[in-house]
Amino acid sequence: MQRVARSYPRFLLVACCAFRLAGALPAEAQVARGTVRDEVGQPVRTALVLLLDSAGVQRTAALTDTAGNFTVRAPAAGRYHLRVERIGYRSTSDPVAVELRVGEAVVRTLVTSALPVALPALTAAAQRRCTSRPAEGEAVATLWYEVRKGLQASQLGGASQQYSFRNRHFVRWLDVPYLRVQADTASVRVEHARGSPFVSAPAAELIERGFIQVTDTGTIYFAPDANVLLSDEFADAYCLTPVEDVAGQRVGIRFRPVARAGPAAVTGTLWLDRGSLELRQLVYGYTRTALPQGPVEQVGGQLEFERLPDGSWIVRRWYIRVPVVAERSAFMAGGAPVRTRVITGIREGGAEVLEVLDRRGQPVPLDTLKQRNPGSR
Repeated sequence: MQRVARSYPRFLLVACCAFRLAGALPAEAQVARGTVRDEVGQPVRTALVLLLDSAGVQRTAALTDTAGNFTVRAPAAGRYHLRVERIGYRSTSDPVAVELRVGEAVVRTLVTSALPVALPALTAAAQRRCTSRPAEGEAVATLWYEVRKGLQASQLGGASQQYSFRNRHFVRWLDVPYLRVQADTASVRVEHARGSPFVSAPAAELIERGFIQVTDTGTIYFAPDANVLLSDEFADAYCLTPVEDVAGQRVGIRFRPVARAGPAAVTGTLWLDRGSLELRQLVYGYTRTALPQGPVEQVGGQLEFERLPDGSWIVRRWYIRVPVVAERSAFMAGGAPVRTRVITGIREGGAEVLEVLDRRGQPVPLDTLKQRNPGSR
């Protein structure tokens, strides 16, 4: 039996502009709020506002809303710094110090750079080398920094505008190796949700025990979520390579495990739009596996990210594919029967957004949100 741990129980909105009034927070909260503006005074939406402690460790974060407003709540009273990061733009060099006291709210206007990120040339040598924890200035480091911004934005919840989504959830059975649909069950429903479409296991557990784990009830296939990809454990166990597509419209980061041996691991690519450096797609598969005979490269998954007109983000389409396994009998030359396990098909589960609705139930005009084959790559 194959199953996916804690995966696709629901389809959730990813990343929205986070702004809440201080009065909506608990009375004992220590809060920093305000507005982010660019160097010419214009409000900046969907900027990341990070709250750093005295050691420079991030404690929490928020996304600005359409007016550039933000609210962050500190875990405890103390001295902190506010840092602004913006996808596709240079980060603020000087964090702003704030003293947060119990039950008080501090208001600040933060200024962020309007200078776009200069992407270094993706040389042939750079695209051959797989680097762990790349140094600043390298093309792979620049791209990974933008990927991290996108992943972190996708973790943040709290919408400035209430949306609902008409989603199509599906389970399909595909043949191998051509991935032709053999059976398809689907349902369409309107949902109100935000977050990630799946939640993986802790990174330390996945690095130690593997992304494919055999249990008493079946085989579990874990997907790499944002928490895993942003973790220190992932940074230590995986190396990164900058890539670009043939058409030159996308750049990205390819990741694979450093060690050749070990428990099952993931390998894949995080794709960015070349112009905006916004996160567009995560494609992944498995390596170091003990999967049965068959097209193991077809086992894996994909997420596609989409930005709404107000700057909030959704996962507009996603799927995960696991193998259907059966035992086959064969006879050796001497007549002794041999039983082998082979992949006889693929089970694919996922969802796609068919329509985004505002609070009045009116469709949000998005040309990109058209119904497509949910299993297409």
